[in-house]
Amino acid sequence: MRYVVLAAVCLIFSPVLSMTVSAQSVKKVPLPHKKEVIQSFPGPQQVESVLTEYLDNLKDREETDLISQDDIQPLFKQLEDIGWKVADERELKERLLKDKDWLVTTLRTRTGTKFMRKIAEFPGGYAQLDLMRQSSQGKKEVAGIITTPGGEELIEFLTTSPVGRNTSQKLAAQHRNKSKLVEDRLYTKDDIHKQFKLSYAAEVDRQTEQDALSARTSTKGKRTNSKGEPQQQSPAASEPRPSREE
Repeated sequence: MRYVVLAAVCLIFSPVLSMTVSAQSVKKVPLPHKKEVIQSFPGPQQVESVLTEYLDNLKDREETDLISQDDIQPLFKQLEDIGWKVADERELKERLLKDKDWLVTTLRTRTGTKFMRKIAEFPGGYAQLDLMRQSSQGKKEVAGIITTPGGEELIEFLTTSPVGRNTSQKLAAQHRNKSKLVEDRLYTKDDIHKQFKLSYAAEVDRQTEQDALSARTSTKGKRTNSKGEPQQQSPAASEPRPSREE
């Protein structure tokens, strides 16, 4: 009779016990770890695509308009998203005029924009204005040129004629430090596009050199054959030499 009672008790509690065991077993199953996604370095076509699309779609900026720092700030994030963290980001941005720079705000007025798009076709037109404003009365003179009808003709003369270029060189000599700064400026979409491509090429060279150095380090101390391949050690060379006492 006692065995019958025990059997009945086991039948009653067996579902509960099985559920408890199942729950415990489920809790013990470890969750799979998420794999980290490693972004590979982008190829030149991918970088070119991002650069072209971004610059072509800059709002309110025509092809030859003056570009400022804030105009391209989001571009660095887009390039980082595809795997390229621009190493010289800070230096590159410093070569652009700030949004609140006097020349930028002046050329983005209604009158200034009309003038800007007239001188954009002259080689070094923006640099000429940038240099002219460096003198004590420079900003006043440049503002007068912008608001005077036909003022763009003076910039054309200074940038395209031999006499005008000679005058510009004399002005640059009077402001050597400012002149060097102006020479390094990035003013247009084309200037920016070219500099990004140079920065990308420099990064590719750096990574190639780093990979080559890593390869040399990993093979250091290993014997190689005439082809530079690891040389296999012969079985005879790996056997211990017999002692003289033997």
